[in-house]
Amino acid sequence: DYWLYMLIGAVAVLLVIGLIWYFRKKPVKAPVVTGPVESPYDMAMRQLQELKGEKLWEQGDIKQYYTRLTDILRNYFEHQFGIAALELTSAELLQNIKPITILNQQRDKLQTILIIADLAKFAKMQPTPQEHEDCLTKATEIVAWTKPVAVKEGQPGDVPGGSAGK
Repeated sequence: DYWLYMLIGAVAVLLVIGLIWYFRKKPVKAPVVTGPVESPYDMAMRQLQELKGEKLWEQGDIKQYYTRLTDILRNYFEHQFGIAALELTSAELLQNIKPITILNQQRDKLQTILIIADLAKFAKMQPTPQEHEDCLTKATEIVAWTKPVAVKEGQPGDVPGGSAGK
């Protein structure tokens, strides 16, 4: 009377062993990389140069200019330092950079950029042309100051402060 239950049990055990064997022998698919991956530093510097070339603030699109400028910095912080910068307010972002010493050294420049950007985007303030250029320069300095050590080597004089950022 028990032969049917034994047969079902044996088939179940063989099935489990077969699945285990199949998944252990199954080759792991490697992720496909289509080309060289751009570092967060290189991407941020390229985007800042593109923004500079577009001259959005000269065309009267001040809100778009500051939105793009802060998005470039926030994306850079997110990829370079692991800060969820895109989901944070300006005040929260400034609070979250305190543990990152190299970024904390540029905190005043970042705070100035974020304040002007928030006023331009939300309070409809019209910054002066000098403030537009100053914010872009400060953003470039922040990215240059915080670039990875591997990128810094072999390029002396690129970073303000020299080896202080290492």
